[in-house]
Amino acid sequence: MKIYSYRPPRIRPAEVEAITHKRQRTKLLIPVFFIIGALVGIYHLPSQELISAVISSENTLSNTAPAIIQQEDPLVEIKPFLKVSDGQWRIQDATPQQAIGGGPGILKDALDLKAAMSVNFDTGEVYYSHNAATRIRIASITKIMTAMTAMDLISMDEKITVEQAATEVEPTVIGVRTGDQLTVRELIKAGLLTSGNDAMAVLAQGVGKKYGGDEQLFIAAMNEKSRKIGMKNTQFDNPQGYDGPNHFSTAEDVVFMSQYALKNYPEIARIVSKKEDLLKANATHKSFNLPNWNMLIGTYPGADGIKIGNTGEAKQTTVASATRQGKRIIAVVLGADGILKRDLSAAELLNVGFARLNITPFHVSEDLLRARIDEWYK
Repeated sequence: MKIYSYRPPRIRPAEVEAITHKRQRTKLLIPVFFIIGALVGIYHLPSQELISAVISSENTLSNTAPAIIQQEDPLVEIKPFLKVSDGQWRIQDATPQQAIGGGPGILKDALDLKAAMSVNFDTGEVYYSHNAATRIRIASITKIMTAMTAMDLISMDEKITVEQAATEVEPTVIGVRTGDQLTVRELIKAGLLTSGNDAMAVLAQGVGKKYGGDEQLFIAAMNEKSRKIGMKNTQFDNPQGYDGPNHFSTAEDVVFMSQYALKNYPEIARIVSKKEDLLKANATHKSFNLPNWNMLIGTYPGADGIKIGNTGEAKQTTVASATRQGKRIIAVVLGADGILKRDLSAAELLNVGFARLNITPFHVSEDLLRARIDEWYK
């Protein structure tokens, strides 16, 4: 019997929403407290003193403005290490095919998704597109950018010590403990395969600290990285993919990010193609079993990535990849109502692309996917 040290992907929606709402309430309370404090201060300040204070404040702001403008960019030490796109690969704006692919019912529910795409990995030709430019929540697909940014800034063999804050992250965790030490490679595996939110917290905090900052500095680096490689409608405010008003992307940007990751980061390509992995116990941490939650791995012919996700607002998301007869297709599904619909839709989008390349589509059934799920609980 396999014993996993994390919660498998049968997470209650209410649990995810509770985490999301808690984060959002915290963000909302900060300006509320600030406003209340300001009003209390104004109430107790005599009018003449208030006028003097305003004039003094204006003078102070005027005098200090140049100093603020000249303040050193916190990313100044990081920017030189961030890989930049060569600018050659672009999604082709040709009219996408809206036809059905290989199996019964292919794409019949596509319009029920928030967004979807099927794109040729090598040429960027679009075979199917639905709401592709709409800004939307992408959940843990975010971790692709987290991994790339970390790999730009730190050695894969460097160890990071787990701080207590990372052990308090929820949900979907591998179960790191305060004081554990894991390599960057191990943390990336945990994030990309098993979607360990605690592993991504350790990674972001550790890399941020290395450059004299914290997790927020790492998030700033993620956003700088997204701009450098040409993602025009994406913004991150956490390394895991939690819902938030300042955390979004588009299906087009997800395709671009995924193609860039697979092409420029061979280690990421190797990790996401695995059906599972194991981090063996050593002197600095216990063992961790890492199944790949991407159910198309091992069920759809040639499936070799990439990343799934799930939050209350984003619903079920995935960016899938498959290579057949030397041709590769990327499929994006955003906003599916369940994991079966997510992966069935992704399989059908892959089929649409392969059909255009005269490669026989493969019908993925619910039974095939359910058998994959059963493997996680044996």
